[in-house]
Amino acid sequence: VDLPVDAERISALSKEPLSEEHANFFKDKNVITVCAPFYKYKGHWNILKAYEILRNTYKKAALVFIGDGGEIAENVKHMASESKYKDSILFAGHQENPYKYIANSKVYVHADITDGGQQYLLEAMATSTPVVATDCMTSEILFDKYDPEFKCKEMTFADNGIITPAFDTRGNYSYPASYSEHIDLANAMKEMIVSEKIPPLLKQKALKSLSRYESEKVLKAY
Repeated sequence: VDLPVDAERISALSKEPLSEEHANFFKDKNVITVCAPFYKYKGHWNILKAYEILRNTYKKAALVFIGDGGEIAENVKHMASESKYKDSILFAGHQENPYKYIANSKVYVHADITDGGQQYLLEAMATSTPVVATDCMTSEILFDKYDPEFKCKEMTFADNGIITPAFDTRGNYSYPASYSEHIDLANAMKEMIVSEKIPPLLKQKALKSLSRYESEKVLKAY
């Protein structure tokens, strides 16, 4: 049974202003936001590797992590400190209202390596922010017609976002150890930033798709 998504509440919260400190970071940047505590299953190191690849060709991107706690927090922060682009990576910590950060971003990225955090993706969609997600229990969300046999082999435009190939479950915090999956994720993030037509279309479809997760429908299924 799916968890319900209160899209109206999330939409209202997403309109609140950022703090002055964080608003200055967002200013004049195309921000990519990740919202999740630092647990291994969230695969934060893969996002850092993809971001490094993106920044090598696109200089106006910035990366924001929302969340705190988790067994890999120090590893991720140390990896970020070794990035060539560390000055454009922000760890904003736990936020009572993460939705305003997502709403002020160009793209939301979801890169789980095992099942566990699809609610974060649904809530990001409710902020009207285009989403990119790896193929780990997310195709049912991103495609209107779910195919249980689907396996993403390359960056693919889904109905409600962009889906990229899944990562393996090995934790690796070395930038040189990057693979085609990281390139696909980097290209998907860039597509959401630079394209004029695709992001508005996908986020409109994503909002419409959230009707599947209304409280009454979820309760009826339960």
